[in-house]
Amino acid sequence: VNWEGENGIKEEVEKLFKRRLPREKFTQLEKTSIVEFSDTFFVNAVDMSDFIFPIRTSFKNSYFLEDVSFQGAFFYHMVSFGERVTFAGEAKFIAVNFSDIALFKEAKFYGDALFGLVIFKDRSNFREAIFHTQSNFSECTFDMPCNFFATKFIQEFPEFVNAIFREKITLSIWKEDWPSAKNCQQNPEEAKATCEILREQMEAQGLHEQAHFFFRREMQFASKIGSSIQRLPYKLFGLFSDYGHSIARPLSALAGL
Repeated sequence: VNWEGENGIKEEVEKLFKRRLPREKFTQLEKTSIVEFSDTFFVNAVDMSDFIFPIRTSFKNSYFLEDVSFQGAFFYHMVSFGERVTFAGEAKFIAVNFSDIALFKEAKFYGDALFGLVIFKDRSNFREAIFHTQSNFSECTFDMPCNFFATKFIQEFPEFVNAIFREKITLSIWKEDWPSAKNCQQNPEEAKATCEILREQMEAQGLHEQAHFFFRREMQFASKIGSSIQRLPYKLFGLFSDYGHSIARPLSALAGL
């Protein structure tokens, strides 16, 4: 979908504007203009569902005290939700179309962050963002590289069910950035599925150390699924070798044997 041209929506927007405000004149904003919401404190719930942002948009350093919804919105130029934007309630970005760069760097999500069915046409940057509860990227399409380096997931692993990564995804493998199997407040099967997806992505990029990090997490959650007999092989695998990561454990076991 384009703003102008054969498949553009400019004419439709003008008609809708005229219907709503018949006495006002629709003014085409200059390309240098910006929709400016930086440093704004939103006290009440915000609903910008199906909004169209034809120019550059900024929410830098803004604070959303209640729930916010951008469901079905179109961002035709770069949008910034970065630089310490805070979402205190639920943040709903379901079925949003980002045609340009989408910045969520250092954003803080204290409520659920729902990004299902989002299309990222250009680069997306979630570097150093913090997700305190659920973060759902299921059915998302990343056409360009996406950056999740140093992003922290406090209670749950992100969900990437049926997500499409056409380019590389950048991740950190610092333990403090991911919930451990002990403190993860998530269904083990869901967490295991995410670790499996991320392991496959790292293997496809030739990042073997990162792939093994998510493999170990995958095995840890596998040891929590099924009957005690089904869990036993995974528990022994972890006990004697830290899922293939430890050298000291198997050597100590052989020495003991």
